[in-house]
Amino acid sequence: MHFTPATALVAFVSVAAASPLAFPQNAGTGAGASNTCGVSSFVAVTGKSESPVLDDCYKMRDQASKSGPWKIDGAKTLATFGTCSFSAQPVTSGQHGYIGNSDIHDLVEDAIKRWQTSGQSSATAYRGTITKQVGSAGEMPCGSDGGVQVQISWTLGHS
Repeated sequence: MHFTPATALVAFVSVAAASPLAFPQNAGTGAGASNTCGVSSFVAVTGKSESPVLDDCYKMRDQASKSGPWKIDGAKTLATFGTCSFSAQPVTSGQHGYIGNSDIHDLVEDAIKRWQTSGQSSATAYRGTITKQVGSAGEMPCGSDGGVQVQISWTLGHS
């Protein structure tokens, strides 16, 4: 049997049409408006200010999972619990993007995992008590109107 370019193309198209594609659940391809952002950079938030307490960030994450999506058109605090706060703003003034509740959930989870050693968050002093703390920041592309991606900076820090 001889294959011509035309028969090879027909065979490829029929196989490709029957093969389901799974797109990553990022940058607007997630279900609804809960997952509108792509892969984020991560940096530790350090300095003289206090870091948020780990347990407060878990509780804030859980509360944020029941809210959103949020339109980010300027500096905004999206969620707060105890010592933990999640805020975001567009990198370029005048632009806006959307952050969904799954985005916040994923960022908090990833931030905590990045600053763990041997599966435990680093213990530091907080108001005279040794406690587990976490603080992070980063940038990520998020969906906006018309399918445009907008860079959003975010901070998981002390409230």
